Amino acid sequence: MKINKNESNGRIEIRLEHKVINYAYINEADKDGLFRLAVELTEEESQKIKAALSNSDLSAKEKECLDGGQLLNAKTQYEPVRAYAPNVSEDVYSGCIGTVVVAPYRYQYREKGRNYTGIAYGLRAVLKEAEGEHLAQGRTAQDYFGDMQEFSEPF
Repeated sequence: MKINKNESNGRIEIRLEHKVINYAYINEADKDGLFRLAVELTEEESQKIKAALSNSDLSAKEKECLDGGQLLNAKTQYEPVRAYAPNVSEDVYSGCIGTVVVAPYRYQYREKGRNYTGIAYGLRAVLKEAEGEHLAQGRTAQDYFGDMQEFSEPF
């Protein structure tokens, strides 16, 4: 994992290397028009990110948001940069192996009449490095329909 701080604007970018991608909606935008991806963090990675962000210009309230789980979710409304290692498919899916670049940002929300600030991660880039075991539960279309050699009109 590498954490870089842009000296010109003070923004932090986090590069998570060789991670199993737990959730991927990266090949096309989802129904909300967002590209999404999630990776699981080790305890050490989680602590490094927390330390890096704690040393930034976050308020005490914003730093409380860092006490989250071990799954880092990232999203963007803009198509992220995608790259592929040689000899891997261009399908990014739950279970493949890759390197992900994210950038933390603040967001404001209102709940039960109170204003809150949260920390989220913007997805910048994805490098698919290797195929992996599909994490999606259930069966594939191939399991259900086979080759579909014989296709007839319905009804």
